[in-house]
Amino acid sequence: MDDRYRGRKRGEKYSFDLFLTHLQMGHEIEFSYKGEQYAACKTRIDEEKGRYVLYRFYDDSSVQHFESVEFLRENAVINGEKLKDLWEIVEVDKIF
Repeated sequence: MDDRYRGRKRGEKYSFDLFLTHLQMGHEIEFSYKGEQYAACKTRIDEEKGRYVLYRFYDDSSVQHFESVEFLRENAVINGEKLKDLWEIVEVDKIF
């Protein structure tokens, strides 16, 4: 996906709001934080647990389920800290 499609100009930081918009559209976003890889996506596998998931690669115990992107915005955590508060130091790797 090129930068124009991401909704930002080259060199601009990928905002947390744009991340949430892309999730809502059905994109999967992979990112890194402190050397660990994470992904967030919309899912249909187990909608009873939530429509959106956030997880650390290769760690089934890290999976978090959210009913909406709004709930994810307020409740997603990595290492006990809210994702929205960490976003400025997260490195977005891929958007599918």
